[in-house]
Amino acid sequence: MKVFEFDDYKLFLKNFIENQPRKGRGLVKSIGEYLNVDPSQISQVLSGTKDFTEEHGLLLTRFVGLNELETEYFLTLLKIERSGTKPLKDHYIKKLQKLKIESLNLKERVNQDRILGDYEKSVFYSSYLYCAIWLSTSIREGQTLADIAERFQISREKVAGILNFLVDTQLCLEKNGLYTMGTQHVHVERGSPFLSRHHHNWRIKGLERTESIAEEELQFTGPVSISKKDFLAVRELLLEAVSKTLHKVKQSEPTDVACLLIDWYWLKK
Repeated sequence: MKVFEFDDYKLFLKNFIENQPRKGRGLVKSIGEYLNVDPSQISQVLSGTKDFTEEHGLLLTRFVGLNELETEYFLTLLKIERSGTKPLKDHYIKKLQKLKIESLNLKERVNQDRILGDYEKSVFYSSYLYCAIWLSTSIREGQTLADIAERFQISREKVAGILNFLVDTQLCLEKNGLYTMGTQHVHVERGSPFLSRHHHNWRIKGLERTESIAEEELQFTGPVSISKKDFLAVRELLLEAVSKTLHKVKQSEPTDVACLLIDWYWLKK
């Protein structure tokens, strides 16, 4: 659910936790570690006996993965709770109302380049299935839960759990049982530990396909000896091929899900 649907930041946070995989089991501990506070303090906030500091509130918006406007709304909810006088509280309530109107007036409610929070990344990159199912919802006018379960040959229960996560993070949209792609691109920055996990997930899947590769598909492994100059030249050729591939993908009308894997590296000890 969107943060704009809440008038209490604690209720929003509780809802976020409850809608995570395994009903958010262990997530309070993860939040505590992220904020560098004891998990008991998180529990005290959720129970209503304490409030977060504004510094912790800002860190929480990054953990959850809120965009700029959502972050401002969440922090305003926090300031309302922390206000010591009625005039100050009224001031922030007026600001909250303006932020709500601004959110309703946005032409694009779905962020096209979604920045996931750290916890969301840990879930999304835990298995190739999160990315694969997300991509599959771009096919035709969308996919049903049954379509996805059949495509990937996994249980409906597992698909439902993944779809719930994708909808909650706005990566997918759901209407009348049909799931469509929400956010069009997910970025993981260079050097992030989640990037290595992403590479690992899909390379393992590629290895699994080695024994059943079809004639129309392609797998190539070619160890070579080469000069430094030509190594860099080949790298440029591959980058150009990747660029042309991504351009072709953007123009394509999806009917299935595929994966491009390219490795070009020096063999070292």
